[in-house]
Amino acid sequence: MLLKYVNTDSPLRLGVILENAGDLGETALRCFMNKADSDHRFKIDLIDLHDFSFLSRQGESTLEKSALAHRIFSSDAFVVIAPEPSCGYPELLKLAIDSIRDEWNSKPMGFISYGGDLGESRVVEELRILFAELRVATIRDSVSFSFSDMQIPDRMDETLSESAVISLLNELDWWGNSFRNARMGIPYPVLKY
Repeated sequence: MLLKYVNTDSPLRLGVILENAGDLGETALRCFMNKADSDHRFKIDLIDLHDFSFLSRQGESTLEKSALAHRIFSSDAFVVIAPEPSCGYPELLKLAIDSIRDEWNSKPMGFISYGGDLGESRVVEELRILFAELRVATIRDSVSFSFSDMQIPDRMDETLSESAVISLLNELDWWGNSFRNARMGIPYPVLKY
């Protein structure tokens, strides 16, 4: 059995990245964390980009940038929780991506989007392209909460969203362990020319 070669003894460090975006963002985060917090396969590191003030002002704090880089480097896998704006992805997320490069390499990433119509995920498609340039493996299936579902709690299909979150966590577990074991065998920077 191939799984005997995969190190699953220690939980994966899962970096959950969000730019706090009010009630809708909190609802999406809560729906995800309801399942992720109790999943023994992961140790959750909630990375709220508002905690890093260098991202929201002109000057750059080397200490804050190092702290963010360390948390990204220490993560084995990621989930980005992002709103569906009219166009583009959140500004602080873009600044975080631009300020850190190699720390993202050779890790899987899942996406949770919220606020679009009928569960559309344009922001996820844009982020997939961006993260591919950083050598991040994006998970195919994502979780998407539509605006109408989130505004009217009775309409939110808890079973459907729970199933989607479980599926995402299962994918992150497989990819995260595979990449972690690969990095332990041959560190990714060795492959650069």
